[in-house]
Amino acid sequence: MKLDVINPMDTCGTTGKALVYATNKISMALAFCGDKWDDMIISQGNENGQPYLYELHPGILQKVFQNRVGWIHVLNGKGFSPIPNKPEWTSTKKVQPISTLPVVDVLQTLKASGVYVCSYIELPATKFNEVAQRYAQRYKTNERYREYIESSQTRNPRLYSKIKEFV
Repeated sequence: MKLDVINPMDTCGTTGKALVYATNKISMALAFCGDKWDDMIISQGNENGQPYLYELHPGILQKVFQNRVGWIHVLNGKGFSPIPNKPEWTSTKKVQPISTLPVVDVLQTLKASGVYVCSYIELPATKFNEVAQRYAQRYKTNERYREYIESSQTRNPRLYSKIKEFV
């Protein structure tokens, strides 16, 4: 969605603050150009310098990204604070983009940008388990994340069960 102003929002796993997120990585920004998604259906990360999106529930990549038009919002960076060890910055104040770039088909653009997009069927069990272990770690140490996982269990029962195995 093209926005004239980006308002801070509270997202799962944060410190409970409403924030605007920014990145200098086009691959990361593209992942947020599709329909709304979260950790229970897609895992986003970077492995050995390779950005990836793992589909954790069948058909979600097509639903969220395929044939979706999106927008990259270019920000000036003023008022943002870096997140340690990540190519991300946050702001607690609303932000007005200085320009926007249209994205015609988000899924194809993600792939063309170098993001490894792995479908549910192609995702090795070892990678699925790694994601579940990472989420289980957050589950154990972050009460807000634990509440989010518990409230999302019916959206992805397989992932929820695997997370609970590791807790």
